[in-house]
Amino acid sequence: MLTVLVVGASGFVGSAVVRAAAGRPDLRVRTMSRTVLPGDHVCGDIIEASDTRAALVGVDLVVHCAHASPGDPAAMTTSELGTQTLCRAAGRQGARVVLASTTAVYGNGPHRNLREERAPVRPVSPLSRARAAAEEVVRSYRGLVVRAPLTFGHGDRWLIPTAISVQRALGWIDAGRSRHTVIHVDDLAGGLLALARSGGAGATYHLGNPNPVSVRTLLEAVASSLDIGLNPRDISRAQAEQVLGPRLVSLLADEHTYDSSAAWAKIPTGPRHDPTRPTQDEVAWYQRVLAEPAALARPGAAE
Repeated sequence: MLTVLVVGASGFVGSAVVRAAAGRPDLRVRTMSRTVLPGDHVCGDIIEASDTRAALVGVDLVVHCAHASPGDPAAMTTSELGTQTLCRAAGRQGARVVLASTTAVYGNGPHRNLREERAPVRPVSPLSRARAAAEEVVRSYRGLVVRAPLTFGHGDRWLIPTAISVQRALGWIDAGRSRHTVIHVDDLAGGLLALARSGGAGATYHLGNPNPVSVRTLLEAVASSLDIGLNPRDISRAQAEQVLGPRLVSLLADEHTYDSSAAWAKIPTGPRHDPTRPTQDEVAWYQRVLAEPAALARPGAAE
């Protein structure tokens, strides 16, 4: 039995990795975060070498999901130096590290069926620059980098809530035609665990659902499941940018599709979740989040 350490275990992706690992009889799970969690848990910060060493005792695999929060002035320090501390300690332990990163490191779209080796890294925000820096550290220690596209599911407070809120307030940007690679957080979690064992040392992978979906198809399916109406109005990109700014409009209105075939070739099972068919759990989650007071676009969340 292998012991896997999930770093950033209280977050959106990290908590999904914990759930996925807990259901595997061949894995023993340990968690690390700054939030106290039940079970085999180390409460600490990856920047602190003593915390990291304690968390890594007896660990075989590390799934690194700890990232700075939007608006964190120390984002680069948290990601780069914290990742360096983690990888150095993992190397001494002989543990393999896989980093949960993001396709946001490519910057503004359009991105059309990008493959990993042909995609220049051009981050445009502090958070995506911090992710790119963490990637460099992980690869230098022969770890794996997994870049996820827009991610949905239980715990999502950005993608669906922001897209639905924007659409209902403004309407369809360019008729909602833009196509996107997305992934359910549970499919991402399972893929991270699989790649931690089977992926190539120092490799970078995209991990998204192989079937892109248009903004219109995605939001109409979610709205139908939530029994809410959408705004029939069509607005131009220029009109949307006056309200939202160019970065968020690029995320919603430009194509963002990524070739994930290299990753899925190393994962025993394909994605289990269809973005156009939300589960009852997801419906309940999004109903709750959309009922919360929130701005049109959550500040700083658009990497």
